[in-house]
Order: sequence, then C-alpha cells, then structure tokens
Amino acid sequence: MPHTLTDVPLRTASFSLADRWLVWTEARLYANRLVLTGWGLWERYWHPIPFETIAQVKHENDSIIVHQTDGRVLQLHMSSARRWHTAIEAHRAVYDA
Repeated sequence: MPHTLTDVPLRTASFSLADRWLVWTEARLYANRLVLTGWGLWERYWHPIPFETIAQVKHENDSIIVHQTDGRVLQLHMSSARRWHTAIEAHRAVYDA
C-alpha cells in the first residue's frame, strides 16, 4: 500500500512534558501535524496537533512551547529545540500556503 507525504514522519525525537510524567515518548513531525505519544502510569498518551490548531510556536533553551488556538499551552523539553522550532515553522508555512 503506498504512503502519502502526510503518513511519513519528517522528524522524530523523544521529549518530556513540563506537567506530566511519561516514558517512551516520541514527537513526530508530519507535513500537516505534530503528534506526541508516550506512556503514563495508567494509560497511553496520544496527542495529535494539526497545524491549523497551532497559534504560535516558540523555543527557549531546550524547550519548545506550543500555543494552541483553544488556549492550551504545551511545553516540550527536547534536544535540538531550536531545530524543531525551525522545522515546525517551515512546514506550517508550506502547509498554510
């Protein structure tokens, strides 16, 4: 079965959240969304973030801060936060075009 561009992750990395304890985490950047997965104490964590729901993305040191249009803010601690910020912004610009 052929894959489309939106099915292939462009970038992956582990992350941690400032307000939640998770293990085996993975952030995946796709052409049209960011997907966060991991395992908490009792359940699987799965949080897709379509680009149209992202109001703003910033980075500070080793963190990416994602402001969503519904008011939620996620702070992701990860290595290469600056590169992730650049990649998210670049793909959002292409997706919005």
